[in-house]
Amino acid sequence: MTLQPVEVTYHREAGTWWAESDQLPGFSAWAEELDSVQAFVLAECRSRFAAAERQLIERDESGALLPAAMPRSSAG
Repeated sequence: MTLQPVEVTYHREAGTWWAESDQLPGFSAWAEELDSVQAFVLAECRSRFAAAERQLIERDESGALLPAAMPRSSAG
């Protein structure tokens, strides 16, 4: 069975990064540093999807893929 990847979009506004994802309803994360927001997203994915590995796809608001700052699988 192939699991749907978790797609996250990161936005930058007024010196703060924040993230959104349709696959993480009710979740919000924000911080001054992108790496910090990415860490919050990864922790949330591990919490919600602990039983199965999901690919994490991260994009900026223009749709460009972001480089991974740390391992991006939700299993850990």
